[in-house]
Amino acid sequence: MTERRRMLRTLLADWLTPGLDHEGGFRFHDAPPAAVRDALSHVDPSCRDSRPNGQPPGGWLVDIAERLGGMVAGQVGDDDWLPERIRVDAICVPGERGAELARAVDEQWQQPFMDALALDLALAEAWDRWDAETPVWSGPGRDLLTCGPRGAVVGLWWD
Repeated sequence: MTERRRMLRTLLADWLTPGLDHEGGFRFHDAPPAAVRDALSHVDPSCRDSRPNGQPPGGWLVDIAERLGGMVAGQVGDDDWLPERIRVDAICVPGERGAELARAVDEQWQQPFMDALALDLALAEAWDRWDAETPVWSGPGRDLLTCGPRGAVVGLWWD
């Protein structure tokens, strides 16, 4: 393991996803925006600014999570295409802010990726509490615009 990966693991240690931590890489979840912003500052700026799979950039997801009182999740790479890089690929916010999150994604990320918008590429989920392991609802990201709160916490994630 490289020194940078060790440092990123240390910075995100409190939010490692159990069972998905291994020698080369790891996933993190429910991380506060400030911690992920700090981790992003130690890697190539493209980790903050790129749009893998058409999702909003990681830096934007961190900023919107901070604004809406949410948390983010993602991964530190473990293979040749993502070595020593961070991909922020999920955001969770309080349930009553879900529509606001969906509107922000829909309004600010209008550039299509493979003929689909960022919100249409997202999976939406709701949980009954922040530490729940199983969602109580899931559906297309666009459903958050109209369905109202489906749980105490809602989120969007991109594969």
